[in-house]
Amino acid sequence: MPIPSQLATLDVAPLVAALVHAALAALLACLAGLLLRMRPPVLSLIGAGLLGSALGTWVGGTVGGLDWPFTVAIGGASLHATWTFVGALATLFVARLVRTRRWR
Repeated sequence: MPIPSQLATLDVAPLVAALVHAALAALLACLAGLLLRMRPPVLSLIGAGLLGSALGTWVGGTVGGLDWPFTVAIGGASLHATWTFVGALATLFVARLVRTRRWR
């Protein structure tokens, strides 16, 4: 059975770049969780990292700080580590406020 032409020309570089971006964002969210003394599940860290990346990039663009150091370029996309950490910290802080005592 021949390989379909769509699969034969599949480029894995964007997929690898997205996975590395998610891993770095989750790592920064994990550091933010340690700062807040939280231990959320891994999927929550990935979500907080990716949401924090978007939120942090928006905040960084608003205050004009996107040219600050610690920018990682991955496959044509950039991850602003400083703003990702700030966004993940804000996301986890809001999650901590919203969480009820029953779930602790």
